[in-house]
Amino acid sequence: MQSSGVPIGALTSQTFANYWGGRLDRFIAAQGIGSFVRYMDDAAIIVPSKAQGLELKEEICAFVASEMHQRIGKWSLGPVERGITFCGFRIRRKFKLVKRQSMIRQRRRLKLLLKHEDYEGWKCSQIAWMGHLRHGDGQNGLVSLGLAAPC
Repeated sequence: MQSSGVPIGALTSQTFANYWGGRLDRFIAAQGIGSFVRYMDDAAIIVPSKAQGLELKEEICAFVASEMHQRIGKWSLGPVERGITFCGFRIRRKFKLVKRQSMIRQRRRLKLLLKHEDYEGWKCSQIAWMGHLRHGDGQNGLVSLGLAAPC
């Protein structure tokens, strides 16, 4: 039983993500930030200093709470040299890797589908996952899921 929210994958979830995200986009743009990118409910903001980042975080959280009646779930603040987590990837200047936790979740998902003998679901999940992995720079993801031979 679902008490609230919108089912992920439904067209309405994308519509709501863009509606609410658009409001946040306009708020952040009005703050005069240098670098900002958002895809659905995932966003990355690059600011010159930690102090500016902390100040912006407070402003964004206050805006989201008062104007949108929502809250920010996960938040990370650190030097850009450490990389940026965005859309399931750890992005650095010269490479982009799938997050370790994403790989663990996918392995579990595949095992569960096989356990329930849902071979069509397994196939669809693998195809979608391979599409996601192609956006990264690592062959290891395919190898760890048994979809490619090690180099």
